[in-house]
Amino acid sequence: MSSQSNSQQLNARSNSNWRPEVITLLTACIIVLLITFGPVVRWPDWTGFGTDQRVSTSVERINGQVTRETTTTQEQPGRSLWDWMSLLIIPGTLAFVGIYYNRTEKRLEQHLANERAEHDHAIAKSQREDTTLQAYLDQMAVLLLDNLESGVNQTKRQAMQNIARVRTLTAIRRLDTERRNILLEFLRDARLVSTEAESSFVDFRHANLAGVDLSRTNLRLLSFHGADLRKAKLRSSNLVMTQLQGANLKWANLQQANLTTAQLQNAILWKAQLQNAVLVNSQLQNAVLREAHLENADLRGAQLQGVNFDMACLDNADLRGSTITQEQLQVAKSHLGAKLND
Repeated sequence: MSSQSNSQQLNARSNSNWRPEVITLLTACIIVLLITFGPVVRWPDWTGFGTDQRVSTSVERINGQVTRETTTTQEQPGRSLWDWMSLLIIPGTLAFVGIYYNRTEKRLEQHLANERAEHDHAIAKSQREDTTLQAYLDQMAVLLLDNLESGVNQTKRQAMQNIARVRTLTAIRRLDTERRNILLEFLRDARLVSTEAESSFVDFRHANLAGVDLSRTNLRLLSFHGADLRKAKLRSSNLVMTQLQGANLKWANLQQANLTTAQLQNAILWKAQLQNAVLVNSQLQNAVLREAHLENADLRGAQLQGVNFDMACLDNADLRGSTITQEQLQVAKSHLGAKLND
């Protein structure tokens, strides 16, 4: 029913859009036909088309006697093109202005309706995310209180940690950047996360975050060891001292991300976007950077032993103090303008 009503609305809208143009076109065609064939068609006198014949008779009299009677027939040509233009230009202009105003008003109404719909959608989305964040905080508070109770055995603690992990990952996927950072700050302040897995109540190791938008998110000091971050959006994120050993970051967007001293041993960064990223003193041993984009990246002091740079782009990258070798540079796609060790 809804699809049928939507189709009817679209048809009605399209009909209302083309009706004025059709009327205008038909009117113009009729005017052209009248101007073209008006002079050659025998029109009734009441129509005003065609020629106008005027007959006048003059009589001459001498001493009261009619001596001469003259009949004169005068034909007045039909209306000229200029006559018709003068006659129709004002109503034609008014019709055009009316149609133009009507269409402009409809476009403006549609634009305002779209803006209102977008505004209402944004408000509804914001309210949903506020509800999601508050519900998460309430649920975590209950879990923490249960965890503090005496007599909680290891099995129950492990079950509570699994619940906390699932709820945290679900909330992270649903929240925007601002609320996501509030959530992660809550976890840090409550000391529920740490780079040490054993001391973390919420564990992100081997988490499935493929394709998740984590742009401009503060992920400092978190552990994503072995996590699935394929196609994740991490642009401009804070990943300082983050544990990413063995993480799958294939096709991930890490442009302008701060990965200073990050642990990226054995990480997969194939075709990753790392333009303008900061990787100062990062640990990248045996990582896969095949076909990665590292233009203008800061890799000063980075540990690059065993890194696969096959077809990677290192243009204008800063590699001073790093452990990159000539063999690695040779297999790279290009390293124009790169700053290398003396």
